[in-house]
Amino acid sequence: VNGTSDLGSDYSGISISWSSGNIIGGTTAAERNVISGNGEHGIFIDYSFYTEVMGNYIGTDINGTSDLGNTQNGIYICNQSQYNTVGGTVASSGNLLSGNDNNGILIAGSNTDYNTVINNLIGTDLNGMSGLPNSEDGVFIQSGPEYNRIGGTTAAERNVISGNGEYGICFYQTGTENNRIIGNYIGTDITGTTA
Repeated sequence: VNGTSDLGSDYSGISISWSSGNIIGGTTAAERNVISGNGEHGIFIDYSFYTEVMGNYIGTDINGTSDLGNTQNGIYICNQSQYNTVGGTVASSGNLLSGNDNNGILIAGSNTDYNTVINNLIGTDLNGMSGLPNSEDGVFIQSGPEYNRIGGTTAAERNVISGNGEYGICFYQTGTENNRIIGNYIGTDITGTTA
């Protein structure tokens, strides 16, 4: 209840399957979920559309400063899920995705297309000034997704993807095409001036 100890479920913290138009979190501290310590993923999005994930701490404690990672990925989007958004351009709509034992975000599978990842801290602490790594990649896109976008052309869409155990962003396997990485800070703190 204090948000500082691992009491996670055996499976994913939140699972959304065959569904659309859902919102996880919000743009205020009062709407924030702490989704950490679970035996699989923090959030699992499967065959689902137009889900918005905003303002959550996924893989950290309630303070956003300590590792309380989910055993697999912070967020896993798969199986033809499309038009889902992780983060947002409104103040405080970005998520903190750090401390997870696999990737911060995994997007996988053919037709898992048109998903957007914007304005998140991935692999850092709450302030974006210190590393709080996901053990593997910050963002991993594999096995055929297309037209997914990581970042954007404005500062409000910028992700900070730093401090992770392996790649900041990795695209992998045949068919993983036409995805875009735009305007992110990869390997720096939130100011873009320090490693």
